[in-house]
Amino acid sequence: MVFLERLCRTIRVFLIGSAARKGLRICVPAAQLVLVAVFAQPLLSFGAAMAQMQTIRTEENGVVHHRLERCDYERGVAVASYSFRKHSPYRPPESQITDICFDRKGGRLWASEPEDRLTLVQQDEQWDQYEVLVPDFPRWRASVTNYEQASGNGGYRAGSVDFDYQRLASELLNWNHTGTQLDGDVRLHGYIFDTQPSPDIEPSDFKVYVGGSDQWDHLRGRDEKYRDREVPYLSFEGVLRFDGSKGVVNLRNTSNTGKEGAGKLFLTVNDKGEISGSGTLTVENARLAGIRPHDWKTTTWEIRKLVGHMVGDGGEQFRAVGIADGQTVDQDGFVNPVHASIEITGYSRRIAELWDDGSELDGE
Repeated sequence: MVFLERLCRTIRVFLIGSAARKGLRICVPAAQLVLVAVFAQPLLSFGAAMAQMQTIRTEENGVVHHRLERCDYERGVAVASYSFRKHSPYRPPESQITDICFDRKGGRLWASEPEDRLTLVQQDEQWDQYEVLVPDFPRWRASVTNYEQASGNGGYRAGSVDFDYQRLASELLNWNHTGTQLDGDVRLHGYIFDTQPSPDIEPSDFKVYVGGSDQWDHLRGRDEKYRDREVPYLSFEGVLRFDGSKGVVNLRNTSNTGKEGAGKLFLTVNDKGEISGSGTLTVENARLAGIRPHDWKTTTWEIRKLVGHMVGDGGEQFRAVGIADGQTVDQDGFVNPVHASIEITGYSRRIAELWDDGSELDGE
């Protein structure tokens, strides 16, 4: 009340300019309205910001991509992976691509699965860890790599960092699904960045690394049973050479589980530094002995959609994620569907040589 009376002294002259008591009776409600306006403004601004940065659903080649028209903070892309816990009827996992925008200081995430209640709970040289700290609510978590740590052995600044956000099912939510786009439990995994190269910088040669994993944890093979055998993890390397805005990468298998393997990527970069593309990856099992009939023999992945960015200052790095389908064939011929996500990174000759990994760039 004292604070309101002091505020009144400032504003009541504009209201009546007469008796103090009568002025106070009129002024106190007016002062309360002023306070409401002052403290509500940040909330209104926040609500407006959340509304203005809602995603727009698009679809291409059977893959859903939720796009953001703007981002005022660190932006990037992630694969939104959905798993479904209901056993009957069986439902395979699904994945979508979403643009993301992350406000580290405010703990706010704009994406197809947004979140505005994240609090920084731990910070070290490698990660910033966030949690939703709300009473009687599960602690959904987000992790973001630091740029300095992501630079590895130094000599350059990482153009992008890893981003991971998990909504875990909980008894606090009666074990209901945590996704909003689909009725499953959701995880976002991808990258964010804070700078991009000038549009005048043309892309050159890159050493490219491709990794991918199938969501076999949720797949059922024969007899409607969960798979209990080895699963192929794909790892490839290659050299990307751009011809104008387009580039092709011939990939070689580098995983321990794959004996023979080959892959190819087709990439395009536009004048905004955005990357799109497609590709194919194939691998044969490298095991020489102890093979069971239900172990995998070959796997073939078709990258249906790929989304990425040129990142960093000098046009020396790019990053992308993708979604692939296809099939994995067991030793006895049983065919399993593929539900996979892909991560792709590319580094210039200078950066690759810092790792003593630039020899391929001198080849074809």
